[in-house]
Amino acid sequence: MASNPQMILDRINLYLDGEGFKKERLAKRLGKSTSAFYANLSGKNQKVAQFAVELAEVLGLPPSYFIEEDFKYVREEAAQIGLVASIAFSAGELSEEGRQGLEQIGKICDLVNIYS
Repeated sequence: MASNPQMILDRINLYLDGEGFKKERLAKRLGKSTSAFYANLSGKNQKVAQFAVELAEVLGLPPSYFIEEDFKYVREEAAQIGLVASIAFSAGELSEEGRQGLEQIGKICDLVNIYS
């Protein structure tokens, strides 16, 4: 398990930014104020590992996700590209508006995961 608090915070921020999660909504889900959540993300709170476990659980990830030694994060874009390719193949070319709509659907799915 990773014991370096800054490394854990870097992983959390990489994941949240990569997935496009709204930090304000995650703060609410964790029962924290937005300022307390941002304090956790910046390392002002000394309980980084505890925060990482709580956040992972809210996101539906294994509790040790952010603190595992072999942490690897690859944005789910590959899955999105596969989805776009299948839509583009089955329905012809996907317009820019259609691509944006697909991205919005992905974000809605993320919200459903957060709040369910």
